[in-house]
Amino acid sequence: MEKGLRLYTSNRMEILADFLSQVLREPLPSPLEQEIIMVQSTGMERWLRMQIAVHHGVCANVRFPFPNAFIRDISRRVLGSHPEKFFEPAILTWRIFDLLPASRNLPGFEPVSAYLGSERRELKQYQLSAAIADLFDQYLIFRPEMIQSWENGKENHWQATLWRRLVEKRGAGHRAALHRQLIETLDRGELSASAILPSRVSVFGISTLPPFHLKVLTALSRNIEVNLFLMNPCREYWGEILSERQRQAFLKKSGRSHGEEEILHLEEGNSLLASMGMLGRDFFSMVAELECQEKQAFEDNQRTTMLQVIQSNILNLRQHRAGGQQKALVFPHDHSIQIHSCHSPMRELEVLHDRLLSLFEQHPDLEPRHILVMAPDIEQYAPFIEAVFTVPEKEQMRIPFSVADRSPNSRNRLLEPYLSLLGLSKSRLTAGEVMRLLECSAIRTRLGLSEEDLFMIQLWVQESGIRWGRDAAHRQGLGLPPFSEHTWRFGLDRLLLGYALPGSRKDRMFKNILPYDRIEGGDTLVLGRFVAFVDALLSRTASFQGTHTLPWWSRALIDLLDSFFSQETPWERETQMIRDSLIELKEEAMASEFSGAVTIDTVKAHLVKELEKKTYGSGFMTGGVTFCSMLPMRSIPFKVICLLGMNNDAYPRQTRKLGFDLIAKNPRHGDRSRRNDDRYLFLETILSARGTLYISYVGQSSQDNSVMPPSVLVSELIDHLDQNFRFEDASTSISDHVFSRHRLQAFSPVYFTGDKKYFSYSRENLEAAKQKIQPSEHTRPFIATKLSPPGDQWKSIDLSQFLNFFAYPAKVLLKERLGILLSRKDTRIDESEPFTIDGLEQYQLDQRILSRKMGGEESGHVLSVLRAKGYLPHGTPGECAYERLRERAETFAQKVAEQTKQGEPESIEITAPLNGLTVRGRIDGIYSHGLVQYRYAKAKAKDHVRLWIKHLFFNLTEKSQENGVSILVASNGTWRYFPVASPAEILERMATLFLKGLEKPLPFFPETSLAYARLIIEKKTQKKDALEKARERWLGNEFRPGTGEGNDDYYALCFGNTDPLDETFRRLALDFYTPLLSAMEKIG
Repeated sequence: MEKGLRLYTSNRMEILADFLSQVLREPLPSPLEQEIIMVQSTGMERWLRMQIAVHHGVCANVRFPFPNAFIRDISRRVLGSHPEKFFEPAILTWRIFDLLPASRNLPGFEPVSAYLGSERRELKQYQLSAAIADLFDQYLIFRPEMIQSWENGKENHWQATLWRRLVEKRGAGHRAALHRQLIETLDRGELSASAILPSRVSVFGISTLPPFHLKVLTALSRNIEVNLFLMNPCREYWGEILSERQRQAFLKKSGRSHGEEEILHLEEGNSLLASMGMLGRDFFSMVAELECQEKQAFEDNQRTTMLQVIQSNILNLRQHRAGGQQKALVFPHDHSIQIHSCHSPMRELEVLHDRLLSLFEQHPDLEPRHILVMAPDIEQYAPFIEAVFTVPEKEQMRIPFSVADRSPNSRNRLLEPYLSLLGLSKSRLTAGEVMRLLECSAIRTRLGLSEEDLFMIQLWVQESGIRWGRDAAHRQGLGLPPFSEHTWRFGLDRLLLGYALPGSRKDRMFKNILPYDRIEGGDTLVLGRFVAFVDALLSRTASFQGTHTLPWWSRALIDLLDSFFSQETPWERETQMIRDSLIELKEEAMASEFSGAVTIDTVKAHLVKELEKKTYGSGFMTGGVTFCSMLPMRSIPFKVICLLGMNNDAYPRQTRKLGFDLIAKNPRHGDRSRRNDDRYLFLETILSARGTLYISYVGQSSQDNSVMPPSVLVSELIDHLDQNFRFEDASTSISDHVFSRHRLQAFSPVYFTGDKKYFSYSRENLEAAKQKIQPSEHTRPFIATKLSPPGDQWKSIDLSQFLNFFAYPAKVLLKERLGILLSRKDTRIDESEPFTIDGLEQYQLDQRILSRKMGGEESGHVLSVLRAKGYLPHGTPGECAYERLRERAETFAQKVAEQTKQGEPESIEITAPLNGLTVRGRIDGIYSHGLVQYRYAKAKAKDHVRLWIKHLFFNLTEKSQENGVSILVASNGTWRYFPVASPAEILERMATLFLKGLEKPLPFFPETSLAYARLIIEKKTQKKDALEKARERWLGNEFRPGTGEGNDDYYALCFGNTDPLDETFRRLALDFYTPLLSAMEKIG
């Protein structure tokens, strides 16, 4: 095997793969030796394995290292060692972190001291240390001579001084020194007997390499065979071409005018190559200086489409800009380049799905594996990819796909709850924070809890009064009064006592603790597991509040992971990734010799930073459409390449340079530049698309439809198309042909008009578009025709059902008969203790205090019970609030007592057959002078409706013969209902309405109907005026819009598309309320 450096260049990656396969035909000296092929990404490794397998039938015993890993391996082979771990960024961070406090007072460290401030901020210090460590790592690769000069005592600024302090103990065991020694050893050829170099090394498809790596490869080629397989976009010499911007800058600098480019021999060649190819131009300039054997194989295409012409022009360093007739001709069916402007990432994916279906239809030989979709930030698009591609309308529209290159931080289902667990040590320990942990299935499985158990636990937490805080001491530590109410200790004690003490101890205190009395016998196991979980959580978070060494944190956090998260198969990979990072934390502490103590915040920041560097390495080229970020699949050819998210602010990606970055201050050819890398990657994408280049971006605001510009690279491509291509019909511009500005909604009628530019395969969206184009002549109500008659179960009902119907007819129909539940109970957990009492809380507390007052309980005991239940604010404010409510309750109790002082109340059972409907039930609150009901609130229409119906049933009984009066006591008045002469007749009409209301929504609304009836009956208002006033009650007035009775969910569903205040409404209102108002009298 002949040693030396060989360079293979081509404009097509497939040809380079052919070259590589030819090289691999010559076997290595030993059948056990691995073939080494250096690549730049996992995606390239996957593609190259498949190419080698196609040419050789199999790809085995081949290793694909990345550049830095390869250099490290060669150093170990030649020198018997590799760069010390001490100088790896993660380890160097801790050493710098240790040195900064003592160094900040040294001369030259004034900027560092000013940034850190006078107070020690540990997290800020860690973040600065990590930034310095990453920067030093870049210096080792791109400025090794600068590092050497620092070590020789040159320069005395703070970076040089800090570096010398880092190496004074460990010596220069970093990779810059070892690589220098490596190159010198390889150049001399004085290899030790133990040095075992690979027989052959190949470098495939790498877009650029730092100068140092090229030096190592050159030195290595003097000892073994080294092959470079590089994709060169142009067969001509293009090392001196300049973009328009560079030419203008050069003219300005030289003092020349715009027309003097030829005098200065300023060459543009191809505008796209000049503008986007700076990275490749600099790299090939360095490669051109290498002594090597070169083999070229460039292949032009047929130039039948816009995409092919662009690729050919770049290959041959030309373009068509001189005049209109010299421009390349474009045919109407040429859609090889497509640019789509959408309103959102979701719309981008919806449009893409339709376009891919169209491509499959047009090209029967196209398969999903031939399509690559890339985005600058694949994490942003991953949820929308899943939403659009996972569940198509029909199975025939399913496009298989995989999302590759996602970060562990997004794919690891355990990372967010684990980091939340770490954050609890510095949090208020709110009920919501703890309960959100139980939403993690790995934690529930570890505890033996089911998802159903979670709902019961949420109820316990809410009703036992748990809001936040470990205990009173925890609150005191936060600078707050040491009240125990609403803490976890307060609530857990209530729960445990509720289980331990007998259930008959209603509101009886035990050592100032009120047992929670809703623990059932079968809930014991769940309660035990939950209490054990919270106890363990509280003790761990308490121990995490101090500072500890990194090894201590490593052990403690691994134990935390094992204690709270299931290690079973579904989560094994995720837990192992976190565990590995925590083990590395201990190793980093040992390697850095850092023995200081740090807080959990610093450890958490380090853990997140290190996990971001890891990757799953899966999802590449699995047989379906591959979705990934821009880097992993760069340069790899596909029939269709799609770019999503080409927004103005997203690509090229902007890198914010550090103010103390010496590389940025003095840039050189070969330096890392994210901006230039992204520009060259875009150019490589244009060259790698074999059939179609598809580009989309968010180009319209979803708020106001305003236009937003695309990436500057997309704009350059559009300009290039306009300048180099033409239609036979001069009235059509090229940009109009390739560009599509999509509508906000996928069901826009535009997509279903037969337009070849805007189309959709969605039948669901077609139906929606039809509704938009041809709206119904009239709106239909939710229940347009009568339902079937109610079954036998509705022929005999309880009195409460009868009362509920007339208080809320639409709700009974929808919920009780049709099973439609619209309003759900708010399941959010309160995280704050009560500070004031108002609104619903005041109403509920009023009822509790009044109930206990009417039951004869002592005021002091009531206060203790309410406080023990967590209903009151803490301390004196709670006592004052209770006293205010107690006084109000006593006043109202006296008001009720005036109406109930004549004897003890009785109850009567009723059974009333009414027009085929039988109503059964019990009426309470009957005294010798009549029926008395009270409501500790303002009386509403439904309260009068309920009492009116009870009054009618009461008047059917013999008991009413003594005194058939009914009384309603409320906070805003007292009303008396006189005996009714014919209650049965009225109730039979109600029974008829009840049965009708179960077949079709009844336009009877207690508040609105009462308002209308009063205006007609009591105030003799004209019907038209009364109806307008009633409409205000239904819709709300201009001062309180949206507060009308009609805004209720059930009424809105039944009557929202109609005007329910019709003739039937007016008739029902008068029929129902005329006898009620005739019998009612306000007496207080």
